[in-house]
Amino acid sequence: LIEVIRRVRQIRGELGLAREEELPALFKDCSVGAVPALSNAYGLDVIWDDQLRNSPEVYIEAGDHQNLVHLKGKALRKLISGQPHNTISRMDDAPGWMTR
Repeated sequence: LIEVIRRVRQIRGELGLAREEELPALFKDCSVGAVPALSNAYGLDVIWDDQLRNSPEVYIEAGDHQNLVHLKGKALRKLISGQPHNTISRMDDAPGWMTR
């Protein structure tokens, strides 16, 4: 992840995590603590993991802690095209239940 941050800084400049108290102002239509996976819809850059490139489908948080949005991989890739990406996670780092 450190290398990913270095690469993104080279492309986009300085970046950082939003503080918890900043989230309600950024995501007014989301439940407290819920951070949308497609934050580019809110004018924020999204750094996506290259693992998503070949995912046939994904489920993302729907702005609350109870619901999910189901997207076909092709639809997700269209939504995040043009956003910076890199390998953030690796399957060999994943818990056993994710690799079965």
